[in-house]
Amino acid sequence: MAAIDGSLAQPKAVPASRADLSVFGPGWQAEFLGGMTGRKLEVLSDAVQVTELDSGEKTRYALKSSVSFPDGGGVRRYEAEGGAKLTETTRWGGTPCVLSFTSAQLAGLEKVRELNGELPIVAANLSLGGGRNTAPCDGDPRKLAIDNLLAAGVATVVAAGNDGYTDAISAPACVSSAIAVGSTTNEDAVSSFSNRGPLLDLFAPETDIISSVPGDAWRSMSGTSMAAPHVAGSLAVLRQAFPNASVTELESMLKENGRSISYPGATTPRIQLDDAALGATPRPGPDQYFNTRGRILDSVQLSANSTMAVQVVGVAGLPATGIRAVALNIAAKGDWFNSGSLAVYPSDEAEPESNVLFYDSSRYTSTMVIAKVGADGKVKVVNRSGAPVRVTLDVHGHTRAQADAAVGGTYMPISPVRPAERTVIPAWGNVQLATSSMSGVPASGVDTVALTVMVKSAATGTIRVYAAGDIYPIDANIDYPANTAAQFFTIVKPGPDGKINLHNLGANTVEISVDVSGYYTSAQRGSTTKAIRPASVTKAVTISAGGTRVLRFTGVPDIPSSGVAAVGLSVAAKASAAGIVSVVPQSGPNTVRVVAYPAGKDTSGFTTAALRQDGTVVLKNEGTSQVTVSVDAYAYFPAR
Repeated sequence: MAAIDGSLAQPKAVPASRADLSVFGPGWQAEFLGGMTGRKLEVLSDAVQVTELDSGEKTRYALKSSVSFPDGGGVRRYEAEGGAKLTETTRWGGTPCVLSFTSAQLAGLEKVRELNGELPIVAANLSLGGGRNTAPCDGDPRKLAIDNLLAAGVATVVAAGNDGYTDAISAPACVSSAIAVGSTTNEDAVSSFSNRGPLLDLFAPETDIISSVPGDAWRSMSGTSMAAPHVAGSLAVLRQAFPNASVTELESMLKENGRSISYPGATTPRIQLDDAALGATPRPGPDQYFNTRGRILDSVQLSANSTMAVQVVGVAGLPATGIRAVALNIAAKGDWFNSGSLAVYPSDEAEPESNVLFYDSSRYTSTMVIAKVGADGKVKVVNRSGAPVRVTLDVHGHTRAQADAAVGGTYMPISPVRPAERTVIPAWGNVQLATSSMSGVPASGVDTVALTVMVKSAATGTIRVYAAGDIYPIDANIDYPANTAAQFFTIVKPGPDGKINLHNLGANTVEISVDVSGYYTSAQRGSTTKAIRPASVTKAVTISAGGTRVLRFTGVPDIPSSGVAAVGLSVAAKASAAGIVSVVPQSGPNTVRVVAYPAGKDTSGFTTAALRQDGTVVLKNEGTSQVTVSVDAYAYFPAR
């Protein structure tokens, strides 16, 4: 890969090692390489003047247009009487940028062609350009050089420009034989400043890209000049994977395997390099999710204010080594009429402050979390009470630290759907939910479904959720109380017919509502499951009745500042009156209920919440009084 750059950030001084290169900007004078040496350039308020040092001949480039960026800097275009043009672009607080003549760009492209005989070059990157083009600009003087490179097996990748045109791109990106690249944000939205339209070939990431800059430094940058090198680099990776493919075929791989980004007037693929390089069929990898169900702790008494290490690997049919995390259903009931709380965490890490479950002596209170497992194959359970507690732990799934022989599931968050709303299950009865009734969940290729079930009954009982056609499981998802709403989260396998059983082991009818937040699949590439040590997101904040609270994850330990699709959250709530805390999605009519809190009692719930476009999660208090909540992260799911 080679690169030619005429529109990135201005260095403060010419590097000592490259005295032949000089730079300029407002108020600067310097000799420079503009296709040849021996020129001096002066930037004036309304013109640029170029002097040939040998002959003294001067050429004046008059300012023809100027556009300011909302965040500082802008674009200034100059033109000489003979039609020669210069474009000066400043960004990031108005820092002046390097300019170049077309002759210099042609010389650079020709140099790449010469080097291609010596080096395995697959792409030349041009982060430069100007103008507004709604049709191919094959009269551009750089067209022949771009064609010559293509004939030599080298693609020319060009930034589409940062003018915010919705139906046009800059030159030379508009040359039909070039690859024009626009920019998208981390949330797969088109960058507001990115040029785009029918001429655009590909999108690539551009937001806060860490790039090297002159002076042996690094800087966070954004723009189509950051997006284009992603495509050039992707072509280099594909060349390694497919050494006999032409650059046109490599470009087609990026387009055919990209994620479609639609906007008014066009749809353009955003590069998805792993799919292009590896194919659409998933392969085994670490942190994939495997559906398993087994009991690793059965009503064991945990003493007052004590900690127990519980073996995970090699128990209840689980692999003997290499488990990274488990979907753990935790149930606890206080002995001797006591109440308290539990914490669960990896055995080789420090005990967190957070509580995952609050219990009393009236029933087995339960919740499910994605729990990271220590390097020794254990998790620790802490009883935070002055009296003993009975604890049961059931595993509903696990991830591996290394690739398994089989392909595991990856997570696909969806806009929440509610396939059951106040559906009644008869005493000792059963209802079935079909994945076909869950909008956003595909008809095939679904390994498991992530859902939250709200329950309420006039009497006590238990609910078990399991695949239609499977044996009735011994472990209950929840022991539900009488006359009080409760909830549980689960990750459940559908049966061969795509149906899920919800069985009521109780002498009275029970009313259920079900929210689906996503699914796991081994048929396509989604997000792997990255379990972390429990990390506080927010602590003891209040949400007014009917109000919302925005959760931000910047600075939360072990969660990346960007590139996250969803998070696994435990939410603890307490209020003077009963209510529900829900997650408000980016779009769609349904919230995801996380925790149903009774009056005056600490209660917790878990969910896998998709991040909104701004990287946040929004909680809503659906109760009639203010509620105090604490939120902890247990896992995250990287975006693709």
